[in-house]
Amino acid sequence: MEKKIFGSVIPAPNPTGELHLGHFLNLSIQDLFCRWRRTQGCDIKWALALDHGGSSTEYVATKNDKNYIQNCSDRKYISNKITSWVDGITPTILEQIDKMNLIIDSDEFRSMADSKREYEFLQFISQMAKSGTIYKSDRVIPWCTDRQSFVDIADIVKSEHTIYKYSLIYKSDENEKITIDSEDLSLLLNETIILMSEDFYQRLHGSPKFITNPLGENIKIIVSDKLISLFSGKEIVSITPGHCINSYFISLYLNEKISRAFNEGGYIEKEGEYFKVHKEDVEKRLLEVLQSSNLVSKIQKLNVMADTFRLSGKRVESLLSRQCFFDVSSLAKDALEKIRKGTVDIKPSLYKQALENYLEELNKPVFQSFNESVFLRDICISQQLVCGTDFSLKSEELRFKGDKYLLETQIPKEEVYVATMRLSCALWAFSAQMVYEKEQAKLENLGQNSVCVTGMDLTTFWIAPILMMSDEIGFAPFKTVYIHPLITDTKGRKMSKSFGNTETPDTLIDNYDVDSVRLSLFLSIDNSLHRVIVDKSKIDSVHRNLKDFREKIVSKTTDKEKFEIDSLINSSTKVVNESLQVSDIQRASSEIEQLLKAVISNQNTLSKRQVFDIANVIEPFLPETSEFLNHSLESTLKD
Repeated sequence: MEKKIFGSVIPAPNPTGELHLGHFLNLSIQDLFCRWRRTQGCDIKWALALDHGGSSTEYVATKNDKNYIQNCSDRKYISNKITSWVDGITPTILEQIDKMNLIIDSDEFRSMADSKREYEFLQFISQMAKSGTIYKSDRVIPWCTDRQSFVDIADIVKSEHTIYKYSLIYKSDENEKITIDSEDLSLLLNETIILMSEDFYQRLHGSPKFITNPLGENIKIIVSDKLISLFSGKEIVSITPGHCINSYFISLYLNEKISRAFNEGGYIEKEGEYFKVHKEDVEKRLLEVLQSSNLVSKIQKLNVMADTFRLSGKRVESLLSRQCFFDVSSLAKDALEKIRKGTVDIKPSLYKQALENYLEELNKPVFQSFNESVFLRDICISQQLVCGTDFSLKSEELRFKGDKYLLETQIPKEEVYVATMRLSCALWAFSAQMVYEKEQAKLENLGQNSVCVTGMDLTTFWIAPILMMSDEIGFAPFKTVYIHPLITDTKGRKMSKSFGNTETPDTLIDNYDVDSVRLSLFLSIDNSLHRVIVDKSKIDSVHRNLKDFREKIVSKTTDKEKFEIDSLINSSTKVVNESLQVSDIQRASSEIEQLLKAVISNQNTLSKRQVFDIANVIEPFLPETSEFLNHSLESTLKD
């Protein structure tokens, strides 16, 4: 009779450095589920991978390189840096995983940069491009002009920047002075509309039809309380459609021409005096011109916390750019139905609602009050960084050469994109199952018997796109999603180097043992407070109990049966199975802890059969301790 299969889909870690406690928790939970299913006779499919894609790896590989900015567009230079970094850190990561005592299939280890995996990704992308799920469009997106790349939300951090707010003097056609604030003078070259509230317009002299900006250009007036409400607290703003999502929408709504002041590199596109001059130089020149004409009434120097691209350290800007997008508006509804009908089971249930709310939002227009179905929520999946999978939406994109599938070299450079980490992570979930199966029916069967374990911070970033892609690709890579909270210290703070509260799993394992750290983390899962507390006093307690437990087993194992302990073992086995069936790790772990304490306090001897039964029930939680018990039994049998 063929064994049932059980798979675990790993959110592949980035090779950005040593694995941290969050990775250890995630891998240990996956290992727990796999070991438990193995005790039930399942054949385990759990492939190991590292995800080189996205800017995380590029960031750590180049952050100390003083020549990075001047070489950031040199793909060979950056690729060599990344390869050198990944080759250097991968052995360390594999050693850490080995130290964690996991049953992960290391023989199927795959870098997400290998050619076979990239070919599978390209097939997935091509498939979705043909159906229109992935498409190319001009949209206003977060942008870094230094790196000339789209900036995914995962790559945005908050940092302090010094900005200047300029109060500029405009004039109405009635010659009335009007002050409008601006933080980027280069956008004056692309103003198309002056938008104001009805009350502000009523306070102006006469009934002006246009306003002259500081550069002497006449800009038409639009009066609308509905539209100005998009700019919270403002009565008057200038509209530059290619550099602000609200301005972009308003221009679409009013059927205005969409244009931009500067291009992807920050150079002015509008023909004239500043054509092809960088926006920073334009800003300096414009300020001199405007000040000499007394058109700047005030300049404020402000220190603000702003979105920053961690790769360049530069402030993130908004820019109209042609990129590839994932059509969430058509697929979010189907993903939502999968969750509500139980096709995909989200555990614990309290995280189910949060994911449902996110998918509901994706299924709504951004601007609902305008009676327009304007969906601007579609996810950008392309960037211009080096680190990641190259792809094109051209149908002739694949070519076989030697043992690799590559993009056709004839495809123009501007048609080739790099997959964002969000896209590559999602596609890996499907590729991971294809490590083991290729036939559609077997893939569907594997998916129906698989779990995905992930942190609560990745539900929208990783789980939602996978659920939306599954119908397009043809199978769901997992049936159950187990979401765990993030690790914090005893004060409830996220583990961070800036707080000085980080611990590597290696240090804790060396100071205690892998089982003590593992069980203490399981016991500390607090879904109600959305955290897993790293408490060394708890690890100490578990460590002492395990030591006493092992000593008890060694000293009390005999050939004689004492049946009092059987009811306890049977009761613990039942609670553990019932708890894990509904993914209640904390309850199951508490039962294991109580079993350890009961064995320690029990005055009777244990038979070899009872030790064997205890070893089986604790094995998913305490693999090293279970191995110790089995080894003790083998030694006893030899004696």
